[in-house]
Amino acid sequence: MVRRLTVLFNAAAIRLSSVRSMSMSTPTECTYHCSDGVRLAALRWGCPSSKRRMLCLHGWMDNAASFSRLVPSLLDSHADTEIVALDFPGHGLSGHKSVDGPPQLLAEFAYYCCELIEAMEWAKKRGNGGDAGMRTVVGNVQRSTAGEDKLPAVASAHDDADGDADEDKIILVGHSMGSGVAIVLAAAFPEYFSSLILLEGGLVARNSQDAARHVRAACQRRLKSNRTLFPSSIDKSGEDVPRSKVYRTLDSAVEARMSTAQRMPGDQYLSYDAAKDMVKRATVPAQKTSEGRDSESVVFRHDPRLQWPSLQYYTR
Repeated sequence: MVRRLTVLFNAAAIRLSSVRSMSMSTPTECTYHCSDGVRLAALRWGCPSSKRRMLCLHGWMDNAASFSRLVPSLLDSHADTEIVALDFPGHGLSGHKSVDGPPQLLAEFAYYCCELIEAMEWAKKRGNGGDAGMRTVVGNVQRSTAGEDKLPAVASAHDDADGDADEDKIILVGHSMGSGVAIVLAAAFPEYFSSLILLEGGLVARNSQDAARHVRAACQRRLKSNRTLFPSSIDKSGEDVPRSKVYRTLDSAVEARMSTAQRMPGDQYLSYDAAKDMVKRATVPAQKTSEGRDSESVVFRHDPRLQWPSLQYYTR
């Protein structure tokens, strides 16, 4: 009888462990509304009560699903971790910036990371509810007694003046363009992060004497593109969705995404399954059938302005 109960208990424990593992590898869809009206989408794995926190930033024209194959492996070895992968504005399921909004620079994306960190309350020290993150609201400037504008002092990532252990801070992971955003974010707010991990990327810098040339190229591209992009159709959420190329099926869009990776320098490779994860998150039905059902054809919903050259680069 005891042996039978032991076997039953072990079997139940295995099933419970399997269910827990499955739930950990299945992300939760999250939506956050920023103070400037932009809607951010993100995927979250793990539990808010987890010991560790990890923020993952995707690459250019990708989305949060680019981490969907990596996260389950991370959770296998670091189960007590809450992992959040953000869709940058104009990518994945996040909203687009307004037509007259500021250009999409790395520092702009860093700002939305700050919005997300505050929305998740990751900037607050665990345990006593104190603020171990930003000392001021994003964008505010403290006044000195002399009346001069002064930015709040920035602590080193290894400073421990408040008694914060590294485990209370965020592990920051950036892929490709997300690596550049991660560098800017970690440099501006080092007190947030315990680790900085860069995958296939870094900060894209240009020579300072070429600044005017980059502004000229960006202005010329914007002038040309705006004539064809706007006005555009309006999707169900009321967002501007500029005209996009129609793909007959989801598979054809996946193949296009794979071929894009193959054409990039560096002998890049993207598997079908990984490409499909991202494409499913990055596309919407192109049209309705006569019966009112979604057709098999799809269009990419990313903001086409992401393909414009940057208005400004960091210098070497």
